Amino acid sequence: MFVGEISLRVVLYLDEQKMLETPSYGDIDNHAKQLLDTIKGHGGLLIDDCQVQHIDISWIDVPYGAHFEMAIKASPDDFMALPLRLYEMPDGLYYPLSDQAWTIEGLKPVSAEQTLALAHALADMTKRKRTLRHDLRQAGLSQFRAFQHGKYVSPILMGFHRTRVEQSGFELVALKAWTMTVGN
Repeated sequence: MFVGEISLRVVLYLDEQKMLETPSYGDIDNHAKQLLDTIKGHGGLLIDDCQVQHIDISWIDVPYGAHFEMAIKASPDDFMALPLRLYEMPDGLYYPLSDQAWTIEGLKPVSAEQTLALAHALADMTKRKRTLRHDLRQAGLSQFRAFQHGKYVSPILMGFHRTRVEQSGFELVALKAWTMTVGN
């Protein structure tokens, strides 16, 4: 599962006459939205289509056999093994944490203790980010500038707004739920 920003390239192979002279295929932008909806969420390749930082879509004439090709480019470290859950953090965003980790021997299960330790580390970073942004706003910086400065202390892992992930099919773990776990 890709967990960071991606670049998407789509080539549609379509009959030119149908494309130009009939409503059979629809507008090219409609294809982009349908493809994005198909590859996001549980069972897809992305958590949400907000991860798409760049999209390039074009079409090429073929007399028959309409189909498409899709290529995704991403940072080699911006993926996570499934299954994963989305943990709410103090900044109000949800961050993905996997039940497995890559090792030299391949995928290995991650213990509940290890997951909680990582969640706490993310919580510390997101609390610091939120506090810094608040302090900067109180000092007179614009919301935009405070956001930019907050990125210096933000986790590199992408967080998602609840409205982007509540219908994703991934389990959402509320902040109160995971911070109330025994041993915390």
